Amino acid sequence: MIDLTHLTVGDFEEAVRVAVGRPQRLRAVEATGLLDSDPEAAFDALARLAGELLGTPYALVTLVDDTRCFWKSAIGLEALPVRQNTAGESFCQYVIALDDAFLTGDARLDVRTQNNTTIASMGLVAWAGHPIRNRDGEILGTLCVVDTVPRTWDDSHARILKVLAGAAGSEIELRASLSAAEAAERTATQLVTQTALLGSLARSLSGSTTTDEVCQLIGEFGPAILGVEAVLVGLIDFDRRVLPLIAAADVHEATGHRYHELPLAAHTPLTDAIRTGQPIFIANTADGADRYPLLADDANRVGVVSSLTEPLRRTDGTVIGTMGVTWSVERTRDDNELALFDTLITLFAQTLDRTIATDSRSELIANLRDHVLGTVPTVTGLEVAVRYVPAHDHLGLGGDWYDIIELDQDRTCVIVGDVAGHGVEATARMGQIQAVVHALIRLNLDLGSVFDLAEHALIDLHDHYLATVDLFIIDRSTATLQHVSAGHVPPIVWTPDSGASLLEGGRRRLLGNPAGLAPVETVAFPAGSVLVAYTDGLIERRDEPLDHSLERLRNLVAQHAAHPTNVIADELLNRLSRAGTQPDDIALAVVAHRTASTEPAIPQSRQ
Repeated sequence: MIDLTHLTVGDFEEAVRVAVGRPQRLRAVEATGLLDSDPEAAFDALARLAGELLGTPYALVTLVDDTRCFWKSAIGLEALPVRQNTAGESFCQYVIALDDAFLTGDARLDVRTQNNTTIASMGLVAWAGHPIRNRDGEILGTLCVVDTVPRTWDDSHARILKVLAGAAGSEIELRASLSAAEAAERTATQLVTQTALLGSLARSLSGSTTTDEVCQLIGEFGPAILGVEAVLVGLIDFDRRVLPLIAAADVHEATGHRYHELPLAAHTPLTDAIRTGQPIFIANTADGADRYPLLADDANRVGVVSSLTEPLRRTDGTVIGTMGVTWSVERTRDDNELALFDTLITLFAQTLDRTIATDSRSELIANLRDHVLGTVPTVTGLEVAVRYVPAHDHLGLGGDWYDIIELDQDRTCVIVGDVAGHGVEATARMGQIQAVVHALIRLNLDLGSVFDLAEHALIDLHDHYLATVDLFIIDRSTATLQHVSAGHVPPIVWTPDSGASLLEGGRRRLLGNPAGLAPVETVAFPAGSVLVAYTDGLIERRDEPLDHSLERLRNLVAQHAAHPTNVIADELLNRLSRAGTQPDDIALAVVAHRTASTEPAIPQSRQ
């Protein structure tokens, strides 16, 4: 950290310039690969959350090199023709020089910033930002918020920025780790141009249903991926003690009929690799003729000069076959090629186990989902439909959940929540949070105290999770609905008298940012009313403001409120979710206050 306390304005500016231009920091920024990249939902979500929590019109995630401040995310500034300003104009430079957060309530009166041209060009008055660091502590940029009026920043604002900047840094580090792994693989294999083909093979293998299909795909894709003339695949017939070569006839028609099936006792590279469990590499024609003289003529006939053969193993280590590749030129043993060959063999072996593994995984996830989400109770006077849609590229159960709890003969609690993240970690955190909130609701506590008590119960998770939760208690005896929200997207209530409207009261900060008691919002919920509670995966779009998405949802609820809840739920998902490409989990609960006069009895619906 540079001590800027006693510097003159000129010395201060020079100290800032030196800090911004430090070579090691600049290399770290360049290494992210994010400069000049397109906006992305992950960073937009963090910036948007910062703006919402701190109540500012603008929020940014930036990366700063020696000449410019690049806006990876720029919430509120999307209309600007460029997504950057110069490093000298940016306020991020002060964070870099201080090596710490920088908050100014009125930049026009701050001697350090009052000459910054951004005050006039962007109407900037108040600014607050926290450094985004890589794992080595180098400052890459900032997560910052901007206001056009003076502000008084406090410690809670600084903590929010710290948490969100940490999340942005983690996202960048994750990307850096993935990029490094990909770069290492490309360097090791020296086959950058074949990455797409390997991906195509993997996708094709994932859809294969028989062993013959898998072997044919290896024979089809393998030559281009590995840069070889032919790929030979054989799987052992243990009963007959032979090795059928599934791809041989298609590869070398002149001799394939003789090698369609080999006795396991035969002296060939393919069978020897099975017996020894070791790779067999033949460098040239002379090497092959010396080690396998009976094969030399056929090798010359089809133009095989060198070859590499390895045993094929299942995931438990059992040798079940072999795979070999051939070249028409002399080769030297290349560890990089061997590594790629091992990758292809591993992919092949894993595919053979895929059906069993996939079935087990699907059953496990289904059981876990049933356990976590539970069953939907049949509640007299209420019609309930719940839906859960996993993100298309994640575990199948993430951080979103719903919960329906019958408290007594008149009151029912509805819960919808969303823990930040995906995969096993988010699922585990979701299970803990869901269990705590469920238990507290069961105690019939004042609804406004539930979040505060949950924060205390989840103290060991602080600084390690962020979650939004909507809580509702429907009281049929009073025809009312109570609502509190921990930073969750606003639910929609439709009533026969008022139509569809957003519930925007009862709000406090999201879980993970302790905020004390929540104000309770109470609204009328007469017979015929419908509640739609959901997580943000249903409505968030990168290409439109949140207000527009909410208005679309409100209109859809208004159009379908008279239908059964299962129809409403399905219609909302059909119109708003992105089947097969859903980027985020969706939890949805549709609850209607029904009587015999408003709707016939319809079974509770879950999906």
